[in-house]
Amino acid sequence: MVDIVVFGGDGYIGWPLALSLAATFPDKTVLIADNFLTRRNSAKVGGHSLVPIYSIQERIGAFEDAFGQSNIKFRGIDCSDSDAVLRLFKGIKPEAVFHLAHQRAAPYSMLGLKETVETIVNNEVGFINLIWSLKLNCPDCHLVKIGSFGAYAQSGLDVPEGDAHMSINGQTSSVPVPFPRSSDDFYHITKINDGKFARLAAKKWNLRITDVMQSTVFGTMTDHTMKDTRLYTRFDYDEILGTVANRFVTQAIAGYPMTVYGSGTQTSGIMVLEDVINVLTKLNNDVPDPGSVRIVNNSPQKYTINEIAEMVGSEASQRGFSSAISRDRFNPRQEDGVAYDAKVDTTHIDRTLNPTPLREAIGESLGFLARFRDSINLKCIEPTHSW
Repeated sequence: MVDIVVFGGDGYIGWPLALSLAATFPDKTVLIADNFLTRRNSAKVGGHSLVPIYSIQERIGAFEDAFGQSNIKFRGIDCSDSDAVLRLFKGIKPEAVFHLAHQRAAPYSMLGLKETVETIVNNEVGFINLIWSLKLNCPDCHLVKIGSFGAYAQSGLDVPEGDAHMSINGQTSSVPVPFPRSSDDFYHITKINDGKFARLAAKKWNLRITDVMQSTVFGTMTDHTMKDTRLYTRFDYDEILGTVANRFVTQAIAGYPMTVYGSGTQTSGIMVLEDVINVLTKLNNDVPDPGSVRIVNNSPQKYTINEIAEMVGSEASQRGFSSAISRDRFNPRQEDGVAYDAKVDTTHIDRTLNPTPLREAIGESLGFLARFRDSINLKCIEPTHSW
């Protein structure tokens, strides 16, 4: 008996999500399906999780010890293997599936031909395998997929939570249409395409889908992961898998100047990990109508890269760490840009979430990560790959 499946449940977001779902719904069995792609790719690019992470078997054992429950299971599955995904759903009829089994790093998707193909096959073929399996075996299941807020086109227009009437040359669309999406890397193109696949699956097959347009996530801990050291989630800081906030925090702890790409005027939506997990967990019981794709914009806060660096620097200084900032030394992605003052419709999370201040999460993370300072490899932070 499997009630909830978390594809990518060994990952940065997937693991604390699986913990939260299992702890919140103790009468439901949560199945983690993963092929450890992120662990392999991290090693491939010379990175590592600054926070030590345990094997999936040890993690599940730690959950059972800490929570006194045994409702997390694991199955090794590659979502791009259609036969394996079909076999899985022929044997189970879950009420919800959370799909986080992505190659989720834009820089990785731009490394070379093999990495681009790997990203497209894993992300697009994997998602197609999933929606076909649901269609054939459990079409009433609620599919919650993690999209990317970075796939929205930066047009200067306010971003709706769903479709909107669009105007061009004085003419307004007679019906709501999807908000334009655009990308300058292969990873985000896969997120644009899986959003289109989701719409087709809902329209043609009557599936129930929630597409979470997720902004950058920052944070090192949740209430559940802190119950036992074996329950920690990963923290990537290298130039390929690490996000900008992760990189800044790690550099500050190491006493190394925070490297702002270009002038730092570009903006980034950002959300604290604990908040992401809370929103996703609540979606398990918040099921959309059949034949619909509900959009959730998980982007409560937006900052320029300069603002993030200055916030990290301020919090680091209070804890005795270096707060130097280096600008215009690197710009491998040609990232300087206009900081658009567009508003984002976040109706869903406005109803369900009181966002954690980013500054608070940065301060907590600096204190937590300091214990792993000796494990920092500054060489893997330095940009070496140009897009």
